[in-house]
Amino acid sequence: MEVPLKTIGREMLIASTISEASDTNLGTIGYKPTDPIHVKFTRIDTTIYLSQAVVPPVHDTNDPHMSKAIGRSTLPPIMHSYPLVCYNRDSSAMVIEMTKFFSGDNELLAPIKSTKGGVVNITGKFKSEGSVIDQIKSFEDNVTVKSYLSYSVTADLLGLMVIKKDEPMTVKVTRTILLLPEEAMRPRLADSRIGIFLTDMSRINGKKDKIEDFSVINRWNIQPKDMEAWKRGELVEPAKPIVFYLDDAFPALWREPIRRGVLRWNKAFEKIGFKNVMHIEDFPKDDPEFDPDNLKYSCIRYVPAAVANAMGPSWVDPRSGEIINASVLMYNDVVKLAANWRFVQTAQVDERVRGKELPDDVFQESLEYILAHEVGHCLGLMHNMAASSAFPVDSLRSASFTQQHGTTPSIMDYARFNYVAQPGDKGVKLTPPDLGPYDDYVIKYAYTPLPDKKDMFDEEKTIRGWIDEKVGDPIYRYGRQQEKIPHRHRGGPRRRPHQGRRLRHRQPQIRPLAHGGVDHRRGGPRPENPHGALRGRGRTVRALRERRDAQRGRHLPHGREQQHGGRSAGRFRPEGVAARIAEMGACADEGLGMARTARADRKTAAARGPLVHPALQLLPRVLHLL
Repeated sequence: MEVPLKTIGREMLIASTISEASDTNLGTIGYKPTDPIHVKFTRIDTTIYLSQAVVPPVHDTNDPHMSKAIGRSTLPPIMHSYPLVCYNRDSSAMVIEMTKFFSGDNELLAPIKSTKGGVVNITGKFKSEGSVIDQIKSFEDNVTVKSYLSYSVTADLLGLMVIKKDEPMTVKVTRTILLLPEEAMRPRLADSRIGIFLTDMSRINGKKDKIEDFSVINRWNIQPKDMEAWKRGELVEPAKPIVFYLDDAFPALWREPIRRGVLRWNKAFEKIGFKNVMHIEDFPKDDPEFDPDNLKYSCIRYVPAAVANAMGPSWVDPRSGEIINASVLMYNDVVKLAANWRFVQTAQVDERVRGKELPDDVFQESLEYILAHEVGHCLGLMHNMAASSAFPVDSLRSASFTQQHGTTPSIMDYARFNYVAQPGDKGVKLTPPDLGPYDDYVIKYAYTPLPDKKDMFDEEKTIRGWIDEKVGDPIYRYGRQQEKIPHRHRGGPRRRPHQGRRLRHRQPQIRPLAHGGVDHRRGGPRPENPHGALRGRGRTVRALRERRDAQRGRHLPHGREQQHGGRSAGRFRPEGVAARIAEMGACADEGLGMARTARADRKTAAARGPLVHPALQLLPRVLHLL
């Protein structure tokens, strides 16, 4: 492999993407099972070293002493060494031997990782005799290397039942070495009141008594092509739009709703002065440089696997949080997911979804929402589990309200479809909005340019002000996934006591078996102690029974022994009747209160995650493997 001398010292990412697999349950086509590694080539004499790049703490670069101290403290650790084989013809590059890096058992880029202690345990033993480099391509800013890697795979369920035993598996992987921009994008500070994926950083500030840890948001580098026109309030195109490439393997029925799901995000960018930010194009047929598995290209991929799911992962420049690549993976059985959602949540109102299969228009409507949700992740947005709680329940039965607002202020919620609507509710909208006000709000925070600010810390007052403006409005409230979200209703129609808060369906979503079962990033992990809320003090079975007895009038307030078939010796004394009735009433109230608390705790536990063991959730996939 040739390493151009001009690239030595340049920071880059090396990513590994699964291009083909003999078993898609263990390897998802188009997925990057490991995060890209942040590296750079360094040189000492005639040896090239592949070193791990280190992101130094933010500091005052005008202070030469501080810069020197930081440089001594962030020496790039060496990962591999490669002696010089020769120079190329014009001596502009050094040739080194990296075959083993791409065709060997490289743990940092391995498509199959051994996992233990989970629901499904995977052991993959690398087979060097079945591994070889297939193809190498070189471009202006990246190199791709395609390899066949073979493994002997064993899988078991909870260590009890063997699913696979030393079965052969081969994957074709594409490794991309991509140069990062010489000048990193200006980061933007994160705020815990808004839900965006984060990159962690640190800062040395002479005015503080310690090194500060902070986070910046993950976002694309969107800048106006004509800054002066943008400042005048005109809609302008970005200097570098976000382009997704659509897999040509998708069924024809899927293609149009996928396009609409991508392009609907342009509405949010138009509100901050941009037009045509989001593009979607078909896989090029006559472009020799195009490769859907190259880190340079963001793609929407069809995965022919029996998984009822979709996901939208992204990968960033660790120096700034700039999103370099994002992908949407649509598994084949997302059709079943859409059908189940629509039947369970809307069949009471919508006769169209009561059949065995969804009508084409309903399926396309549902798929467009699913795709738009995943593209939201690709833009940096996290799930917002508080969004739907902003809408009063009775408003979801109102045709005028739902036609205007949909089912939730954010499509990044798990509110899904309108399961509150009842038979006879005419004209009620059953689907989420194209985009909610919270979604527009996040795009504004992440992507509005601030050219007059000198750095991310100078931006802080402005961007914090945007959030401070919305603090009292529940429409813009953010609730982290799988957290208990305190809610206090402010404004809008007053809720009756029996209405409460909407229940949200938080269905765990299953990764391929190679990734350990339940997907902690996209679905709901099983809580460590799902019944913990019911095991607190005063909530044992015995305590609840005593309070039940109190509610039924069986409680003896003074602890006297019962006589004569369970009747107290003083039970019929007239002077004690009123006192006993009052005390038993108080105990009954206490028992009712405890019962309500127990019910609330059960709801809390249910909201945190499924109480069914993940092993049972995996059984359909296990049976499929068998």
